[in-house]
Amino acid sequence: MKPGEAQKTGIDGSEVFDRMRSYWLSNVIHDLSGALFAARGYLRMVLEGSPGVLLEPQRRYLTTSLENVERIIILTQELNDFPGKDWFEFDTIAIRDLLRQSVAEVSATHPSVQVMEEIEGGILTTIGDAGKLGLAMKTLLAQAFEITGSGGAVQITAREEDDKINLKFSGSSLATPEGKASPDVSLACKILRFHGGSAYLPPAGKTLSEEYVVTCELPVIRLTES
Repeated sequence: MKPGEAQKTGIDGSEVFDRMRSYWLSNVIHDLSGALFAARGYLRMVLEGSPGVLLEPQRRYLTTSLENVERIIILTQELNDFPGKDWFEFDTIAIRDLLRQSVAEVSATHPSVQVMEEIEGGILTTIGDAGKLGLAMKTLLAQAFEITGSGGAVQITAREEDDKINLKFSGSSLATPEGKASPDVSLACKILRFHGGSAYLPPAGKTLSEEYVVTCELPVIRLTES
């Protein structure tokens, strides 16, 4: 055996590697979660302290820091949640068709909301689970429709750029819709992340008189023809 050359054994290296990576990931999540929980706790203690201790800019900065720590904690807990391949039903998805189907279903329950579409030409296809991505789109669209409310307008745009499909749902409202609870969008965001994408939503506490914008990205995944 040459110097520096690893000795060959009958051990399945891929299985060992997967188990080592699993232990490594578990330890990283544990250590990261501990540090984040401590940071969150101290931030809450400062923000819940006596009135007048903090200047308004300081309170605003610490509140923003706490919101971001909360977000990182959620993402850290999600690291162990990535599903197995049996969770997906892979197929080639025409995003244009899936988006229009989602818009039609959401619009049926919000007939007084005007819909304006700007879907650019191009292929706009990727590989993924059409059922789950459709659920994510409908949930995020429903959020925009709920906030926009009766008589408002929702703008929907879609385009492909830099090997990504970019979607944007935007609307605005001058009054809070009464008697309607906004849908939980956490599963929708998780579905997009499981597909290698992302979703960006307005921060909590954003006033409804401002424009509400949701932006989503999906990577373009297509099989290479041989």
